[in-house]
Amino acid sequence: MSDSAGWVPVAHACRTCGGRVFKQATGYWCGGCNARSEGTPSPICGCGIKMAGRQAFHCAANPAPNAQAPHSIVIQRGPAPVMPGARLGQR
Repeated sequence: MSDSAGWVPVAHACRTCGGRVFKQATGYWCGGCNARSEGTPSPICGCGIKMAGRQAFHCAANPAPNAQAPHSIVIQRGPAPVMPGARLGQR
């Protein structure tokens, strides 16, 4: 996809290339490798990686951007932390 007009960056990173994921009404798109999904970002982002049927990784803000890892959103090991007051199944 060469025209990114109308695509909004979201807090997800592509599981294939580590690029930033963007959202539009029709679905999600990786700005790095052009991977696409409809409905949810999990088919292309780190949040969708599972091991033994459980979420094994999650997308999060990079806690320490540097020259080796400059991306603002990265894929981290483990399920996403539960936010206080969040209801089960909500994101």
